[in-house]
Amino acid sequence: YESALSAYEQTFAIDPQNETALVQLDRLYSKFELWQPLGDLLKARLEHTFDGEARINLLRRMANLYEETLRQPEEAIQAYEQLREIDAGTRIYLDKLAILYEQTEQDDLLVEILQSKATMLTDHGERLGTLKKLAQIQHELVEDKAGAIDTYRQILTIDQNDELAVSAL
Repeated sequence: YESALSAYEQTFAIDPQNETALVQLDRLYSKFELWQPLGDLLKARLEHTFDGEARINLLRRMANLYEETLRQPEEAIQAYEQLREIDAGTRIYLDKLAILYEQTEQDDLLVEILQSKATMLTDHGERLGTLKKLAQIQHELVEDKAGAIDTYRQILTIDQNDELAVSAL
């Protein structure tokens, strides 16, 4: 397989848009679990992909590869942020970004994601849980007292007897 891999890599180096080389490299990298080269290949394919659905599929693969297999949260974040730009209404990207921002302790960005998620949610229980987490982060981690107060007030519009919000205010 090494000679085939080498031949396709050489073809790809000469012509980065050669569809046969791209498909075969993708297949070989996946088959032989060459994950980092696969990530690099997916990035290169993304540069030459303009169809919206194809871009979404590539970005999903990249995000999953970097998050689950390679454990490279910064790379996964970049892919999920691009997905979010393309398809802002998809909640799974916000959920994934919230997890990754929490893991990487990027609290300001986590606040932004939780705010976006809270405005998107229609289920009162889920929205309440998201707002509580948001208020806690604003209050304790980013020291945004005004933001926390605003979030606690939003909590009270959903549940006027919420003990956390009442005690915080």
